[in-house]
Amino acid sequence: MFAPTRTAADAAAAAPDESRRRLIALLETMDACARRRGARPSQILAAATLPKGLPHTPARASHGATNATNESHRREVQSCATTAPSPQTSSSMGLFGTGWKRYGGCPRTEPVRKEKYNYALSQFEIFETLGTGTFGRVRLVRCMEEDSYYALKMVKKEYILKMDQLDHMCNEVRLLRILQHPFIVDLRAHFQDELRLYLLMELVIGGELYALLRNSGKLSNDRAKFYAAEVVLAFQYLHGMYIAYRGLKPENILIDANGNIKLCDFGFAKVVEERTFTNCGTPEYTAPEVINGLGHGRSVDWWGLGILIFEMTAGHPPFFDESPFGVYEKILSGKFQVPPHVDDKASSILKKLIVKDRTKRLGCRDRGADELKAHSWFAKVNWDALYYEQVKAPYVPEIGAPNDTRHFDRYPDSEPGIEEPLDGKGQEKFHQFDTF
Repeated sequence: MFAPTRTAADAAAAAPDESRRRLIALLETMDACARRRGARPSQILAAATLPKGLPHTPARASHGATNATNESHRREVQSCATTAPSPQTSSSMGLFGTGWKRYGGCPRTEPVRKEKYNYALSQFEIFETLGTGTFGRVRLVRCMEEDSYYALKMVKKEYILKMDQLDHMCNEVRLLRILQHPFIVDLRAHFQDELRLYLLMELVIGGELYALLRNSGKLSNDRAKFYAAEVVLAFQYLHGMYIAYRGLKPENILIDANGNIKLCDFGFAKVVEERTFTNCGTPEYTAPEVINGLGHGRSVDWWGLGILIFEMTAGHPPFFDESPFGVYEKILSGKFQVPPHVDDKASSILKKLIVKDRTKRLGCRDRGADELKAHSWFAKVNWDALYYEQVKAPYVPEIGAPNDTRHFDRYPDSEPGIEEPLDGKGQEKFHQFDTF
């Protein structure tokens, strides 16, 4: 799996190099997380430790392949473990400098104070599942008093504590409480009962970008540019408050009734003034600085944008493999090829975003997001009109009613069973949510 050629004596005597050790450590953490979730063991450690020269699994099929294992890797294998800072950490984190200025499409970047609404589960009619995750599911609901439809994220408290995700949930609620942007999903309220924590969010009815890619294979240049430009504005807003999103992938981009995007799932989002050492994300979208474990900042979002643009225009990610380990090896190599059918200007911005050296990555220098806005691929974008949703979207989902869920996949109902509430000490850990 590694490129350098070695003799048998070298192979017997040499210890794994630093990159390999870090990869194996990262994969061990991911495999442990998968086992704690009760998921099928990833078996990636066996592949990670195979001697060189032995056969390994073939490369993964391109985006849209009906391979359950690949889907499991893409959607489920995520790690949330913090590693100790390395003494080799570089002081240059590719963060915004003090000299950059915002213009066009980003009128404000300050936090907002949202009105607090009090709800209880008894106020809602609960309908079908819109999505599922590690700890719970998102359901379509109707508030009977308001006659309004929402998406209700229902997360089991027991699983939050079992998987040590309390801090991540706190962080997600805290951030969504202060964020208000046309391309970020709006949190209406949050509440809890003895069994679950609930996040009541606006209903984004057009489904996931992932479903569009799955059905279309790839998107036209203009359509990919439209979605990418809206992500740029969302990131510029977040980065202006030192927030790294760290969760970009097609599954976390929703399409609203007018065809505009909404970033959702802020479980990995975090205020990062300099750097953090948390390993998290989806393998194909993981930045090399995360894999290396040397600390990362908001620069990872611009890497993720490059991967997203590539996947939208090419129909598959630039780095894919049968196993996460293989994906990480290819990311660290930094070698990828843009298909010839991709627009030349799109190819140019890809080669400036998917750059291992974050100090040279587009968006990571003093001008920040303005550097991306000035790229020739975005030359005809009216950023102010885009921000105010005055630009006609290239695709508008067909919507028949306020509760039309045709653009979401169908999920089986959760199996009925007796659920035991947490004891008093466990419940106390969730009291802080009432203070947000």
